[in-house]
Amino acid sequence: MQEVKINKKLLTTKEFAVLCKTTKRTIIHYDQIGLLKPYMREETRRLYTTQQVIVFEKIALVVRQLHFLQMV
Repeated sequence: MQEVKINKKLLTTKEFAVLCKTTKRTIIHYDQIGLLKPYMREETRRLYTTQQVIVFEKIALVVRQLHFLQMV
């Protein structure tokens, strides 16, 4: 079977945060605790793919649910 290469648009941490409607600091924190690792790194830059937005949304949903449960 022949491998199909997909041209992935890589996003900086800031671009990814804007797309996820969160802060750059949150994205960096999730990387530091191992929750959401960048697709790749270039020197000091973290780079993410648009497909990782779905992963972030799942994480954000769980975080919101945990906060809600703490309030109950």
